[in-house]
This record gives sequence, structure tokens and C-alpha cells, in this order.
Amino acid sequence: MGNPRAGRSQISSETLITSFHYAWLGLRICWLTQRNFRIHVCLAWGVLGLSCLLPVSTTKVLVIFLVVALVLLAELFNTALEWLLDCLIPEYSPLVGHIKDVAAAGVLVTALAAAVVGLGVFGPLLLDLPVHLRPSLAAYPWFVGVYGLATLLLVVASFLIPVQEL
Repeated sequence: MGNPRAGRSQISSETLITSFHYAWLGLRICWLTQRNFRIHVCLAWGVLGLSCLLPVSTTKVLVIFLVVALVLLAELFNTALEWLLDCLIPEYSPLVGHIKDVAAAGVLVTALAAAVVGLGVFGPLLLDLPVHLRPSLAAYPWFVGVYGLATLLLVVASFLIPVQEL
């Protein structure tokens, strides 16, 4: 049957839209099949919401956004590498196991670095949370309600949707 994506060297709006379609499809597949990706997405959602509620500078919010993106990117690459190795070498191989372990370690290192950044940004604010949170709650009560509902739906969906096998 052939690869439907092969031979597309031209850039047009149709191929651009198709590229975005495949990218979103990849995110959906990862969401449906990878428990750890769901956990990272839920944590990212919480951290980004906290950065909206607490008095965090724009620069620090951008750094938080960057490290969140790096963790999700590491998880996506780890998943892609594991699946590629499973396709290329379906039988058991200790070397493939080591490669997968090293890729998983890359996710771990990225997540730990993100945690350190998060503690550096939010740590001092969380020590005195009621003082810092009260102005945001008073100024944006609708945000807290909508964000709380969206968070609840995200967490429930991430645990109720069973992890699927490919």
C-alpha cells in the first residue's frame, strides 16, 4: 500500500494542514496509550494554572512553560523510540532493554530538572500561599471555577480512559 506521507517535498497549505493533523494524531495516540504522558499532562496543567494564580513574573512563567514542554517532549521521544525499537527488534534483546532504560532516564532527568525549576519559582510563594493566592481569587473568581472544573475533568478523564495497547 505504501506510505501516504512519502514523496511530499512541496509545501502547500494542504500539506501543512495534513502535518498538523498527524501531529495532533500523535498527541492523541500518546494520550491514549501512555499512562506517564497523562500524568505529565495533568501535572503540567496544574503547574501552569498555579502560575496564573500566583504573582509570578512573565519571565518565570515562560521558563515554567519551557520546562513543561521539555518534559512532554522527552516523554514523546521516549515513547517513539520504544515503539521504533519494538518494530525493528521484536524479540527480546538486553541491548534494546538498556536503550529503553536510558531513554526513560532522559525523561526522569528532564522531569527532575523541571521539579527543581518549579520549586525555585513556586517554593517561596507556596510557603505563604494564603497571602499570595487571596488577591487572585478575589480578582478572578470565574477563572478559579472554570479552571477547577477543567482540572477535575482532565484528571477524571486521565484515570477513567483505559490505557490502550497498540
